[in-house]
Amino acid sequence: MGFQVYRSRDVETDELNFELLNIPAHHPARDMWDTFYTTTPNVILRTHTSPGQIHVMRERCPEPIRVILPACATGTSRSRRAARSSSIRSKASPSAATSRWPT
Repeated sequence: MGFQVYRSRDVETDELNFELLNIPAHHPARDMWDTFYTTTPNVILRTHTSPGQIHVMRERCPEPIRVILPACATGTSRSRRAARSSSIRSKASPSAATSRWPT
């Protein structure tokens, strides 16, 4: 069928994760219990796979795209490595970033 697997980043900018997808600043998805923020301003843990679509469209424009964007569950080794290396902290609690519960 011509689909390619595209691995998206675990850490994204606020712009790619929310703004370019028309998720306004007051949207509940941006609440402190739904998003993990890093110590770097405007950099967060990706909350869904949609930012990957933006990356693919920018890379392959104007060609049509046929991709599958798999996601890793929170708590996988890949996500834990990203959390440790990026000094992830939740607005709610510094220990929440290491929680095994999905966001």
